[in-house]
Amino acid sequence: MGIAWDDALKDFQAAHPDVKVEFERKTFEQMVQTGKMILNSNDVPDVMEINKGNATIGLYAKEGLLTNLDEVAAERGWDAMLSPSIQTTARYNDQGIMGEGSLFGIPNYGEYVMVYYNKDMFDQYGLQVPTTLEEFNAVADKFVAEGVAPLALGAASGWPPSHNWQELMLYKADRDLINNFQFLTGDVDFQNEAFTFGAEQFAEQAKKGYFGDNANGIIYDDANAAFVQGKVPMNLTGSWAFGGFATKIKDFDWGIFPHARQVARNRFRRQQLDCSGQCQEQGSGVRFH
Repeated sequence: MGIAWDDALKDFQAAHPDVKVEFERKTFEQMVQTGKMILNSNDVPDVMEINKGNATIGLYAKEGLLTNLDEVAAERGWDAMLSPSIQTTARYNDQGIMGEGSLFGIPNYGEYVMVYYNKDMFDQYGLQVPTTLEEFNAVADKFVAEGVAPLALGAASGWPPSHNWQELMLYKADRDLINNFQFLTGDVDFQNEAFTFGAEQFAEQAKKGYFGDNANGIIYDDANAAFVQGKVPMNLTGSWAFGGFATKIKDFDWGIFPHARQVARNRFRRQQLDCSGQCQEQGSGVRFH
């Protein structure tokens, strides 16, 4: 993403040489932890990247911290350029619920959750890429039997285990459940078959030692580092980690494979650019979009 941002800034500055751009990079954790504080401060950026969702953009939009982009989107043709599915994570109603209402940002890239794996370690133990949950568990069981923790997991960061649970839950989920859960379009029974299956499978994996014996004491970045260093054969995380792995992994061959293979089979999320109240005049901040 760093390269993409650098290229975008060059294009913008070439089109608007009279505008001085002050660009500051933040980690994902910094964005989540300080986003609202920054928007509530006296030094608000014109444009900032924010994680999608009711608890982030939805909350900020509800509290009036973001600019409604409906008019400028219609004027510049963004509403026609972006498909309805892409606009889903950028639209929020008066209650801050994602999926409908006004446009408060522009999705700038999509992300998928997948399993990264160490090909050399798979070859060492005579293992093939799994294509079913049963095969996945058999692969993990083999590593455990050989004294190797199969999966990196930085549970101390809080959010990573939700990916593991959701990928397992998707084996039993259908599209209606996903919509009701993510977009609050209907009632959700949190004791339903899919949620229960995901929770039970995740608990069983932990019990069997799939995540080692100290996942709760490891943060996300350290879990990724363990995979990069060849200490664990698999790492369930998102496409946002791909570039870092491609740059840092030098000592082994690696690849990726999808986990859940059912109707709603991969967790999809988007980051997006949002316009703060500072660009109410629809100036250069809007042009940057």
